[in-house]
Amino acid sequence: MRSTIDYAGTAGRRSRPPRRGLRAAASLSWSIVAAATAAALFIGCSAAASSPGYPIFALGGRLRSSGPGAPVLADLPSGVKPRALAAAKLGPGVALAYDQGSGRLLSLDGRGRAVRSWPLEAAEAWVSDGLVLTRSAAFIEGRGFRFALYRVSGIGPERLWDGELDCFPSDVAFAAGRAYLAGGDRADAELWLWELSERGAEPLYSRPKRSDFLRVTPVGGRLLAFESQRVRERRPCVVRIVGDSPGGSPGETRDAPIVGLPGDALCLYGYGFEYGGRLVVPVALEGGDLGLAALVDAGGQFEVASLARGAKGVYLPLGPGPDGAYRYLAYDYEGDPTRRYLGRYDGSAVSLEFLGP
Repeated sequence: MRSTIDYAGTAGRRSRPPRRGLRAAASLSWSIVAAATAAALFIGCSAAASSPGYPIFALGGRLRSSGPGAPVLADLPSGVKPRALAAAKLGPGVALAYDQGSGRLLSLDGRGRAVRSWPLEAAEAWVSDGLVLTRSAAFIEGRGFRFALYRVSGIGPERLWDGELDCFPSDVAFAAGRAYLAGGDRADAELWLWELSERGAEPLYSRPKRSDFLRVTPVGGRLLAFESQRVRERRPCVVRIVGDSPGGSPGETRDAPIVGLPGDALCLYGYGFEYGGRLVVPVALEGGDLGLAALVDAGGQFEVASLARGAKGVYLPLGPGPDGAYRYLAYDYEGDPTRRYLGRYDGSAVSLEFLGP
């Protein structure tokens, strides 16, 4: 399920990345900031949503709650894309969004009005509650796209790092004050996973690319990655473990097969997320169905604890609501390309609410 373009690599740097674990969070001061930001995230969601505590999201030029009925909260600029909005609290704002049309980072109130804004030109942006990663429009031959990582506070964005990477993004995740960028190079020959922080761009992992997209999900302090296939066909289902928990001894990057999938499982297909301390991966099934498999780390392999069928494709993970169920935007570009859904996953079953084309 390709939703963005992808690219990875530093100009002139084509060596294999070092095998190492994740670094611990940068400092106690950053931990305090992160905790405060997380609290602000919950407050922001509560203030914006008509059903308090539910994740908010952007779709079709509107700000919506993932609560019952997926109510529309406000109109948004058409340049705000689904991955360019997150709940946050910057002064009076309850959401942080990047408007590609105006080239500005916006602090929005519960009615979708910009209470503050800052210029931030980019062709694409990924927004979390405290960090923003941007990508330029132009790819420079032999160098790549220009990426920039910003930390956002009430006074606006602070640039932590920028640089050029030969990377067309297939996924972006944020954890411990860092961004993790996954994608393929322009030659379509290799997949790469990068860690981006104020200390620079560190390659964590690469391998020869097939017809797939690298996805990455922080789970329990580790990074877990997997390859989502371009087409539904029978392929090995494997989780790539990238390092051990922050603060622990460094661990080697290694593959762990997924065991216990049903006989009609074909391949991994879409985006993953963490739920209840477990990695949940989307699985393409024979007959066109899609399921969500909750995985348990069993040492050298991941075992399927449950499989929820009828999930559609995971287009954008959103997060848990106050009822404990996880929300995500569902979309199946092969089987159902004109319809969008809000998915509700409780660890064993999925329910879907139609959102429109």
